[in-house]
Amino acid sequence: MSGSAEQHGRLHALDGLRATMMLLGVVFHSACSYMTVGLGKVWPYKDQYQSVFADFLVSFLHVFRTPIFFVLAGLFAALLYSRRGAKGLLNNRFQRIGIPFIVGLFVLFPITNFAFIFANVAAKVSIGDAWAAVWAAAQTSAVYLPTFTMHLWFLYYLLYFYVAAVFVAWLCSHLPATARAAALRGFKALVERPVLRVVVLGIVTALTLAPMGGYFATNTGLVPDANIALAYGVFFAFGWLLYAHRDLLAGFTNFAWSQTVAGAVLYVAVKYAIAPVFGADQYTGGALVLWSVSGGICAWMLFFGFTGLFLRYLDKPSATVRYIVDGSYWVYLLHLPFLMFVVGALGGTTLAAGLKLAIVITSAAVVGFLTYDLFVRATFIGRVLNGQKYPRVLAATPHLPATVPNPG
Repeated sequence: MSGSAEQHGRLHALDGLRATMMLLGVVFHSACSYMTVGLGKVWPYKDQYQSVFADFLVSFLHVFRTPIFFVLAGLFAALLYSRRGAKGLLNNRFQRIGIPFIVGLFVLFPITNFAFIFANVAAKVSIGDAWAAVWAAAQTSAVYLPTFTMHLWFLYYLLYFYVAAVFVAWLCSHLPATARAAALRGFKALVERPVLRVVVLGIVTALTLAPMGGYFATNTGLVPDANIALAYGVFFAFGWLLYAHRDLLAGFTNFAWSQTVAGAVLYVAVKYAIAPVFGADQYTGGALVLWSVSGGICAWMLFFGFTGLFLRYLDKPSATVRYIVDGSYWVYLLHLPFLMFVVGALGGTTLAAGLKLAIVITSAAVVGFLTYDLFVRATFIGRVLNGQKYPRVLAATPHLPATVPNPG
């Protein structure tokens, strides 16, 4: 990572990586409707046309997308803590994470419910009947009270992580300086060794995955799950510590391609060649160990690989990348109910699953960025999500006064 990036208040490559992980959430959720295997209550819709490619997308993205996001969340939180202190960090994160979570929870919850109702009825009966079902559901008060956190669950966990990080940082401040320095030296020594870091961190993550069946579980409940918090807390903590040795980021460009390819190959080999040998008992005994260890190693390989690639190719200012980074948060917040309405509209057609998936992803991205530009970017919503207002691109607005970039 170039020193100039940080001097100007932006970590361009990491901003881009974080936005990419956010936008891959749109791909992830779009593919859920077209899987050959049902996801039960987690995803109460299954299209009549399915694709094994959708199975692959969902399972592969799940290995690294959210872990990478939590590493970056930890790193940017440490950046804020170093610049603004504990109070500044918590105030900023409440505005950028807490408010969108609370507002999104109450606004998007009923709309998302309506979207799934629409999708199921439209696919099985007709679009007209689907709108009638949505209208009938809208007459019941129960549909408006949030009972789970939907696709916003990770924001919920982040709020806990920020508070925990401030508390742990306070505790560590009372340790002898020599002990803190020794811990950071140990961390640096680990991160500097590409093979060792993947093995050690992979095993640590494997220990957190085993209680969840060998994979990263997702909990959208209103009560945090301890196992999930521990698993993703490891990635958040790593990101926090990495900020203290951010000079090591430049070394991530070494072996970036090889780590990315190796992580993907390992995932494919385990899922399609090794794990099937265990048959129906894929998540017990030796298979559980295999899934846990391979999942942990894959997650870290892909983190170091993708981070290295972004640092190598995108570590410079770019107006286009900056725009995508700024809009990605809004696109993610909006995408779930919108794409389910599109899924429902396509549900009764005979289009192939792959074509439906492409239409859903494209429409969600186009509408997401269009609404961002027209209704968010230069408004108070943009100030909340991005830290400041920015001029629109698609519809000219008066010049807005420049403000200090808001990191994270």
